[in-house]
Amino acid sequence: MIRKMVLYGQSSNSSLPPYHPGGIPLTPGYIELVYAGDPLAGVNNINVGKIKLKAWLGFSNIPIPSASYAEVLTSVTGSAFFPGGMGEYGGAHKKLKKYINIIPVVFFRLYQQLIYRCGIDGR
Repeated sequence: MIRKMVLYGQSSNSSLPPYHPGGIPLTPGYIELVYAGDPLAGVNNINVGKIKLKAWLGFSNIPIPSASYAEVLTSVTGSAFFPGGMGEYGGAHKKLKKYINIIPVVFFRLYQQLIYRCGIDGR
């Protein structure tokens, strides 16, 4: 939908090109026209008059993507702490030597601790 509206042009100001009633409305800081001198103007101002959108670059541009999961959980639940005050993450069953079996378990209180201690932070 956004791409189609951008192809039509902008619908905010009929005195500015490219105007079309079915175009996208301009929103300062988010949806704007490219002017001469703009970093996106390009060589010989090839992009002047086109529409630029502020957009998200995706997870690859977040230093520690999973840390955002902890922030979302904190925001949704209203608390940085796990329900009940303690959480646990159990690892895979490991066999050491011939007769020793262990199952590593990590305990944590904060969502952030889960991310960093369990290696879910994308590193």
